[in-house]
Amino acid sequence: MLSALPSLLGEELLAILPMLAVTSFLRSRTGVGAGLTLALGIVSGWLVFCLAHPPTYDWNVAQCFGVIGVARLVFTLAFLVTRNLWVSFGVHIATDWTEIMLARYFHELGI
Repeated sequence: MLSALPSLLGEELLAILPMLAVTSFLRSRTGVGAGLTLALGIVSGWLVFCLAHPPTYDWNVAQCFGVIGVARLVFTLAFLVTRNLWVSFGVHIATDWTEIMLARYFHELGI
């Protein structure tokens, strides 16, 4: 599971950087209000993140935009509250590793 850490950090950057770029662009170059600017930034990061996952989940688009997309919103919220990439990275690690451990546990039980 440690080998997944660079990939998870990359996923954080893949989502957070577009969010920050869109938010910064809209705030500095348009008259869009702060709330809408933030919402559009979040959606842009969410979209990039979701679009990166279909091959991982056998092209199950509903899972990528629903389940994985909701998780992305939680990671983004962690970043927005703390303004710290390491916090969102930590939440991402905790979430993914918990899912992996539960999947292995249920697989061993034959469930």
